[in-house]
Amino acid sequence: MDVTDIERHFEIDVPRRALSNPILRYAIFTFSSRHMNRHPEGDWTEALQYHTHCLQLLIPVLSGRSEDYTDEILAAVAILRLNEEMDGNTFVVTLTMYELTNAQYTTIDFI
Repeated sequence: MDVTDIERHFEIDVPRRALSNPILRYAIFTFSSRHMNRHPEGDWTEALQYHTHCLQLLIPVLSGRSEDYTDEILAAVAILRLNEEMDGNTFVVTLTMYELTNAQYTTIDFI
């Protein structure tokens, strides 16, 4: 994620912030576990458990005021989105999310 960031925020700053932010921590756990099990026989159970826990913490925050979104929340959303993209277009995924710029409820279909 830091390809164009010479300060390497996702490599250096995000893991440090995850130590004190459970949403960001579980987003990292989700992506890491999913990445480690990308082979055809991989078991995604652990990644799904982390993902579920992260969403249970994240959804109430995203349901609040957009002024309360922190850098950690935005980084967690970016990591979770990258996690969804890991499989390319193998599955049809319906993503329901809050548009972070103006907190409008939207549904987006990815094929």
